[in-house]
Amino acid sequence: MAFQKKTQVTTFQEFEAYVASLYAALGYTVSHNVDVGGNQIDLVCDKYIDGFRRTRILVECKYRTNDSVGVDDTNKFFALATNLISLGRISGGAMITNTRFSKEAKQIVGDHAVIALKTSSDLESELFDFSHLYNSSIFDYEHEEIYLTYVSSSAKLKDLGLADRGHCDLVDEAIHRRLVEAKPSLSIVLADFGGGKSTLLRALYYRMARSATLDPNAKRPVFLELKNASLYATTEAFFLAALPGDLPRHLSQSRFAFLRSSGRFCFFLDGFDELRLPDFDTQRARKLLEILEFIGPQSSTVISCRPTYFATDTELKETLKSLTEPRRRLLLQLFRRTDPKKERARKLLGSVTPPLPAPLKSRNIAVYYLDIFDDEKIRSFISNFIGRADCSISYSVDEIHNFLISVYDISDLIKRPLLLHIIMKMVELGVIQPERDQNLGGAAAIYSLYIESCVSREF
Repeated sequence: MAFQKKTQVTTFQEFEAYVASLYAALGYTVSHNVDVGGNQIDLVCDKYIDGFRRTRILVECKYRTNDSVGVDDTNKFFALATNLISLGRISGGAMITNTRFSKEAKQIVGDHAVIALKTSSDLESELFDFSHLYNSSIFDYEHEEIYLTYVSSSAKLKDLGLADRGHCDLVDEAIHRRLVEAKPSLSIVLADFGGGKSTLLRALYYRMARSATLDPNAKRPVFLELKNASLYATTEAFFLAALPGDLPRHLSQSRFAFLRSSGRFCFFLDGFDELRLPDFDTQRARKLLEILEFIGPQSSTVISCRPTYFATDTELKETLKSLTEPRRRLLLQLFRRTDPKKERARKLLGSVTPPLPAPLKSRNIAVYYLDIFDDEKIRSFISNFIGRADCSISYSVDEIHNFLISVYDISDLIKRPLLLHIIMKMVELGVIQPERDQNLGGAAAIYSLYIESCVSREF
């Protein structure tokens, strides 16, 4: 049963179909207008509960334009449900409304074990109740160094042609504003290795997860590491396995259909450049389009990547423009960028086909090139790092900062958040000592020293 968007519901028939789609997404087999013991029931929902038995739920739908469901309707429903339960015809009952129940109506049902009064919003929340996941993620994040040391990055804002469109001093705030808006958006975060892409996406996910635990109407974030997609045969298989749901089971197709159609979710897709793809521009373009088209146009998405993952700026521009130009998208899927047949096919398509609908409007897409850390952000990071309660560093911010900028091997590396974090860990471990002259030998050597020091500390 296809999910029907709540915003389209304007009649009882549409509301009943909407509620039916929610129960179907919850895994029930739904029947309409069923006679149960001589009573006409709006919906009967059947489901086998593992380790228990088949359950049958009576569902009555109450559509209202504004007012609440009162005592009369609730008394009739409660009497009917209790009678059918006592006769063994049903396992339980639920009355669903699009508005609310009066206080007196709620008192009739109280805390009954198998009879419930619910709003359609309650069902939506239950359908994708990620609170267990969010609470765990929030706790873990708040106990990691990344939470205590986080410094917001700045970024250059570019359009789909990679032309400059301004500058964001606080890129996390800029992207967060786009995520909480009703209209869907796509934010593409580009930075080289160690530039803070994953750190930014995790900080945004944490912020959205906290909002979701406090506000039932807030958008719910979903964080996925794309490097794991290579373990699955198709994009669909990856999403259905990786998305949270009835853990540890894979997410059902019906639930994902609800998720991507509802517009109440936002996706964080980290590490597009970590996908194991053949080194062909067509493969990279196709995979990006395939992922975004599978998510659908209703959900906001943030995706991170190294700009150098694409062979040239031209390839990156072609891929970005294909998101809003359907003909260009089709050509990318058929031909490599340098294929001479591509231009002939473009002209042919233009002459024989009408304009195709664009999957996204260009104004809803933003490309952010993360800046490297400037001196102020470097000092802020050092201050946050040594300000941790468990930090053993005795040097001051000035002592560490002045040393780092004076060492040729380090002065450029500390502008990248990941490498700055590694260097600060090495200071904490005593591998780097600000009072000594040290030749550390560049990024690769520093990373190797860091791993060796961590291993020796553990063993």
